[in-house]
Parts: sequence; C-alpha cells; structure tokens
Amino acid sequence: MGTTHLASCSKSFMDTRRPRRVREILCAETFLRFRTTRDASSPTVFHEIFLFNAGAGTGNFAGKMNVFENREKILRVCGLCVDFSSRGRTAHVVRDVSFELARGEILAIVGESGSGKTVSSQALAGLLPDAPACAVRGEIFLRGRQILGLRERDLRKIRGREIAYVFQDPQSSLNPVYTVGAQIEEAICTHVPELKTARSRRERVGELLREVGIAPELADAFPHEFSGGMQQRAMIAMALAGEPEILVADEPTTALDVTTQRQIMDLLLALRERRSMSVILITHNFGLVAQIADRVCVLFRGEKVEEGATCDVIENPRHEYTRALLACVPRLRTE
Repeated sequence: MGTTHLASCSKSFMDTRRPRRVREILCAETFLRFRTTRDASSPTVFHEIFLFNAGAGTGNFAGKMNVFENREKILRVCGLCVDFSSRGRTAHVVRDVSFELARGEILAIVGESGSGKTVSSQALAGLLPDAPACAVRGEIFLRGRQILGLRERDLRKIRGREIAYVFQDPQSSLNPVYTVGAQIEEAICTHVPELKTARSRRERVGELLREVGIAPELADAFPHEFSGGMQQRAMIAMALAGEPEILVADEPTTALDVTTQRQIMDLLLALRERRSMSVILITHNFGLVAQIADRVCVLFRGEKVEEGATCDVIENPRHEYTRALLACVPRLRTE
C-alpha cells in the first residue's frame, strides 16, 4: 500500500502539465493517505516525498478547463440572495452569488463553515424553509427555465430527477430502522415511477449498489452494519436513482479517513465520466478540490470573492481569503 501511495505521489507531482502549487497540494494529500497506512515518519520516506516536492516546471494542464467554456450551461445562478429572519432580526446569509455549471463539469464551492455554501446549494431545488422564515431572491435557470419560485409540486419533479443531493452526514441521513436497499427502492419509487414491479425495482437497487462499489447482496443490510465509506456510497446510490443531471455533494468526505476520501472522490469522477453528469462539490478542503474540480467558486461571509479554473485559482489566487484557505493546506517542504 505504501509503495502505491508513493507512486501516486510521484505521478501527481511529476506531471508538469499541472501548475506547481497544484502538484504540491496533490502530493500533500497523497502523503497524508500514506501516513494512514504505514509509518511514514522515517527520514527515508520523508526524503522521498520531499524529492517529489522539489521538481520544477509548471506547464499547461487541462485544469485550465477552457473545454467547458463552449459546452451547454445547464445551470445558471444569477444574483442569489438568501435571508433568514427570526424574532424581528434578519441575517443576510447569501448575498449576490452568481455562477454557472456546464454539462459534465465539476464545480467546487469552497469556503469555511458559515460562508453560505450549503445554503446556496439547497436554494437550487427549494430545500430552504418557506417565507417568512427564509427569503430567497435572484434567478436560477435550469436548462433555460426559471425554477426559483416554482410551486412545491413542480419542485418535486426537479428534486431527484434533475438535481440530486448527497448530504453531509450519511449516518444521520439514512434511516436506521430500514435496510439500505429499502431506502434506495423508496427513492426509485418516487423518481422512477415507470418501474412498477417490485422485482424491477429490486434489480435496479442491485445495479445502483454495484455501480457505487457495493455488493448487491448487501441491500438487506441496515445502515449501522455499513462503514462510514459504505454509508456514503449508499447515499450516492440513492441520489443516482432518479438519473439526475446534476449531483450536489455536500462535504461528501466528512468524518472519513483520507484513504476513503480518495475512494469517494474517484467514485464521483467515474460517475461523471460514465453518466456525463455535472457535479457541485461543496467543501472547505482545497486538497479535494485540486484532485477533481474543473472550476472553483470561493465564498466568504455569504459573498463570492473569487471564481475561475481550478489551476488558475490555486496557482494565482487573487483574493486574500483564497490565499488564506490555500495556506491551510500542508506543504511538504523543508527550508
């Protein structure tokens, strides 16, 4: 396992198409995964890591992501504002946030806790409380159709079928008294009514579990019998039940060890490739962003402070808050 991680670190850093800072972040993430599987504190191992981190050259990487500029924009958010009111006081949680999402693109929304990431994403499918507790303003276009302000019955046709969510904590999202397969089957009944027989739905449950790397035989297991990583995979399978065009992954690696984090990220990448699905990744971890995101939108105190291709933002951050977030990523270098 250690050799595999070191080889991955070498491959990530020596790929000179990537800007240097991106390679440093990827190398740091790989090193942390290596530490979880083997004692990497020895001078020899750290020297090898340092050598990977001492390469030269930046070059051009596909992370410039001009490939998505000409693709169809399936989601446009313009001037999104979200206010919460309680006891006569109003909190402006999201202020004038705008972004676009192209087909097949992975957009990372990055920021610390309380920056408005999750609230912005929940506003897309009308998952926020109703007025007067919450007021949502702006424009949200899904394939050219304005969906902000739709009636509840119309929003239900969008949730799961067009925009699906993987929430932050699978342990609290999964119902402990139902089997994992039953919960996925419920999502199929809701979003895929054309599967009318129990047998066809059961077969579909097995297909979804197999797609996310879980044996279909485990459909009858309860959530507490799954590890954290398997619970997250089950949540992803549930989100895929309606064949959505957009998958919103809200901190999908929370409370997972770094090796499992990488497996979940690889799964999201594979799903994007197989399904041509767009992904909105909500995170505060630039290490994960560097691994899979095509573009980055940085939020600070409810406002967008920076947006651009992942490599551009990491290599040349314009805003001081973005630079502060990047400074939190460990740099495996010696002076």
